[in-house]
Amino acid sequence: MEPSKEALEVIQSAMDKFGPWAEMLDTRALVYLKSHRAKQASADLQKAIAMKPTPTTLSSIKTKCAPRRRRARFECAAIGIGATV
Repeated sequence: MEPSKEALEVIQSAMDKFGPWAEMLDTRALVYLKSHRAKQASADLQKAIAMKPTPTTLSSIKTKCAPRRRRARFECAAIGIGATV
């Protein structure tokens, strides 16, 4: 099983058991973004921010959006976070 698929299953299992906490949504968004699924990442981030609007909600995503990888910049620009293309 690929790591991102396994990670999504673990996160979903936790969300089914405990509910969709902002931290879980943030973590799932990271997995989606790493899997090049920007739309799902954006949806989870918007929900997480609505639930718990703290600076840490986006910190890990903004780190990934640093301008070190062109594809990451495109993905982040697509969901309106961090670096621009």
